[in-house]
Amino acid sequence: MLENLNRTNLMKKIKQNISNIIILLFILLGIYALFFGIFTIKNNYDWSIKIIFFSSSIIVFFIFISFLSKKLKDIFVTILTTTYFAFLFVNFYLEISIPDRHVDISVLAKKENKFFDPRTKIEVINDLKKKNIDAHPAMLAGLLQSDVEDSTITNSNIYPLAGVSNVTTVMCNESGYYSIYKSDRFGFNNDDKFYEKDNKIMILGDSMIHGFCVNPGNDVAGYLRSKGYNALSFGIANNGPLTELGTIREYVDYVKPKIILWAFHPNDLYDIKREIRKPLLKDYFKEDFYQNLVNRQNEIDFFLKNIMDSSNKVTKSKTKAFFFTLKKNIRSHLTLHNLRYFLNISSMSNNYELFEEILTLAKHESEKANAELYFIFLPDHRELQIPKSNNKINQILNKLDIKIINFTEIMKKTGDPLEFFPWRRMIHFNEKGYAFLGDIIIKEVLSDKPF
Repeated sequence: MLENLNRTNLMKKIKQNISNIIILLFILLGIYALFFGIFTIKNNYDWSIKIIFFSSSIIVFFIFISFLSKKLKDIFVTILTTTYFAFLFVNFYLEISIPDRHVDISVLAKKENKFFDPRTKIEVINDLKKKNIDAHPAMLAGLLQSDVEDSTITNSNIYPLAGVSNVTTVMCNESGYYSIYKSDRFGFNNDDKFYEKDNKIMILGDSMIHGFCVNPGNDVAGYLRSKGYNALSFGIANNGPLTELGTIREYVDYVKPKIILWAFHPNDLYDIKREIRKPLLKDYFKEDFYQNLVNRQNEIDFFLKNIMDSSNKVTKSKTKAFFFTLKKNIRSHLTLHNLRYFLNISSMSNNYELFEEILTLAKHESEKANAELYFIFLPDHRELQIPKSNNKINQILNKLDIKIINFTEIMKKTGDPLEFFPWRRMIHFNEKGYAFLGDIIIKEVLSDKPF
């Protein structure tokens, strides 16, 4: 009886003080955000200053509310919590309205009675090596930007922009099979003999241009070559705008392209934040900087083989990977990531100025090489379902007089954009998606050119 009475009294006290509890939680959240802004100020000054200002305002505001009468506190707290949960609902809706990319493909393959290779990438590489095949994982720009110490790059005095050259390269499995290609003389995903042909088309980008996750010849550059155009892919997964500027500067004089296609994915703006912190890579902002990578392929191969061998020995346990993903998803929802993305309220908002500077330099490099520069919008998985404005990027492109191909809008008009992705999940394109992109490039850019 006494225990029930104590429990009842406790519940009454909680109900009476619910507004104070919520106010305290908002103050603690503000303090957390304040310290986050302070600790990240070196990495992203402008965005951190905004976080510090916003979090300080939250702290002051809720301290002020805490001194109001109970009735006013209850009104304020009700309005604020209702508004936040409404935003949270919209953010959750944006998440579930998009086909989940993070699915177990083996389950989908079994359901549809299709082939699926269950091996890991490392197992595929080891199986190839047992056959005396010199095999390596595909290069990811994120390896150098996230997993390699700055001192390693500084001591080696080299920052590779592609993979190991002339080797069997294992990429990824999104359609049930592993995409495997032989890298070209510079470590890109190309048929090497096309370097000897004229009227080249240089395609820049990240994983979509790298050719994730289809067999050689089914990527966009390979498709264009099958149609008689001498297209070469200079895309590497995780590439960002600064890396792509560096790729132009390092390889354009050797390639001598007539046309440069810059394929842009919305996550490229986030990549800038990582790129500007890396030694050597950030030096591409200087107009006269380059590493002479064309003549240093042996150094690149030696450097990357050591790096990749080390990284392959370190594997995350499933438990650690699970909790890392869980933590990331919780933070994403609580900070309304999807909603902020569509409203252009995120840390990438501060990267537009740097993006304009990078594109200005890219336009200059293209003009020096007598190459036409085109900009291609590739779709983010969210943008095919829900419209999003690219006004800021369009303004930059119009200012620099760079021609635009909005492939995202073109895909939307097909009525069924999911057919261009494996399992109808917005991962990377399937063969049909890359072919469709190739056809649009032919129509919008190449059909009226004299080659």
